[in-house]
Amino acid sequence: MLDPRTAQAVERMTSFAQRTGVTAEGGPRRYLWTDAFAVCNLLGLARTLGEQHYHEHALRLVDQVHRSRSRRGAAELGGGGRLPGTIRSKRTRPPPAATPGPVAP
Repeated sequence: MLDPRTAQAVERMTSFAQRTGVTAEGGPRRYLWTDAFAVCNLLGLARTLGEQHYHEHALRLVDQVHRSRSRRGAAELGGGGRLPGTIRSKRTRPPPAATPGPVAP
């Protein structure tokens, strides 16, 4: 029997995996920060519970994020070269490099 916190983590991560296309059919929905947190949680569940499928879900999620971050992969997933939910920057060139100031002795 799982302690209440672990049971809640299992429930939430199972729901996340289904909602975002990690385990369910349909296109994946990727959001970098929540995906990074989810990978940590899935690996933690795999380690705590000794259940390999959580490790496999984490690897599948990493693969989906990797594919969505590449221009070709994002186009295949409908992201047009960027992650869904991100805002395209209006900046057309990188900011100027900072020049170092005087060094204190």
